[in-house]
Amino acid sequence: MINRIIRFHKVIKNTDYVICGSGACAEKIIKYSLENNLRTPTRIVDTINIGKRIGGKTVTPLDSTLAEKVVLCATLEFENEIREKISFISDTPTVYALSDFSNESNCTQNNSGYPIIINTIPKCGNAFIFNTLSKTLNREFNDIAAGPWPDMYISERNIFKAIKNNGVVVDHFSANLYNLNTLKDFNISKMIFHCRDLRQATLSWLHWIDSKFKKGQLKTWEHPPHAEYFSLSEQTKLDVLIEYWLPKLCSYVEEWTTLDKSSLLEIKFTDFSTMADDPRLFFDGIFEFFELDVSTSNLIVPSKKESHFRKGLKNEWVDIFSSSQIRRMNSLIPPAFFERFGWQL
Repeated sequence: MINRIIRFHKVIKNTDYVICGSGACAEKIIKYSLENNLRTPTRIVDTINIGKRIGGKTVTPLDSTLAEKVVLCATLEFENEIREKISFISDTPTVYALSDFSNESNCTQNNSGYPIIINTIPKCGNAFIFNTLSKTLNREFNDIAAGPWPDMYISERNIFKAIKNNGVVVDHFSANLYNLNTLKDFNISKMIFHCRDLRQATLSWLHWIDSKFKKGQLKTWEHPPHAEYFSLSEQTKLDVLIEYWLPKLCSYVEEWTTLDKSSLLEIKFTDFSTMADDPRLFFDGIFEFFELDVSTSNLIVPSKKESHFRKGLKNEWVDIFSSSQIRRMNSLIPPAFFERFGWQL
């Protein structure tokens, strides 16, 4: 970080600046600036932590009173969001973020130096995909997004790492403006969106969260909005998930399947059924899409223990959900999904 801060000061040439952000990054900017006899900010502004003291300065509200000509965003995850806020409330002409002063160079797509990015819904055979690709291509697996699903945001630091490592990314980030702009900023022009019959994905989610609950590993956002959920019968749990989880899956998939073409992001849509029925055909499609000269005759498929949380079945839901539950699910899933992904009605 110190190198980025030094480069920032070389660019602004002793100009007064304000820090936007009041977290650990802001504290480090001031600490390293003091230690290296660099100019400290005139103020610290933010929408949170108002009144907090950082490096002898009190955090004040982010508002239209910004008079400084330079703003430094002290955040690692939401630089674009802060830039947008400042642009709406201030005439400040120059807004920087620490990532602007890294040694990171723009990456361009090519056969030998481009990350494989596969975005999926939860419980979609993700472990099988990244284990197969990592082993076959001898590439490192990388996460690039964080946060409660479906509101996951791409970390600029992590996506740069994935690019640098020429890595394999299998994640669950949404099609929000921040994520789309981040992909664009890093010259990511191709992505696979991998899906699964949402009825089977809902059933798999039931077993997944039950397992995590029993192990004491369930995250807050994963807990269904029902206080007594884990004491309910399986059929009642399914009723809860049909009304709570399935609509989230539908909205998430619809975001990506109806994405405006102006995003300039080329997306290949794949489905769990093809992966389960013919793994070589499935991965051959991935290699072709990313222009990789790789033969599926060299495919290294991981063991079932490495790649399956449970059974990895396609249509188990038919025998588990009641007829009324199936009718309800079919009414919630947009008709276009059945045609696009070949799911049975």
